[in-house]
Amino acid sequence: MFLRPAFWLGVGAVVAYEFMPQIMKAMRPVAIQVIKTGMAVADQMKVAGGEGKESFEDIMAGARAQYEAEKGQGEAPVAEKVRPRGKRAPKTA
Repeated sequence: MFLRPAFWLGVGAVVAYEFMPQIMKAMRPVAIQVIKTGMAVADQMKVAGGEGKESFEDIMAGARAQYEAEKGQGEAPVAEKVRPRGKRAPKTA
């Protein structure tokens, strides 16, 4: 009789019902600390993400400046030579 899982499940339910208020009272400070830690980590990730974004934007600005400088010196890139679909080439006389 004592080896059946249903029996132990019932015993566990009774014990949990009896001690749940004390368990919840004891776990509240732990839960608050876990949430505070999560919020601190989220704030640090925002800062790190902002610095990474700023660094990436600086690299993109440098690349764009070099691209524009090279574009003015040499031949136009292939993307500028191709005309959009549906547009006709200008007529030459």
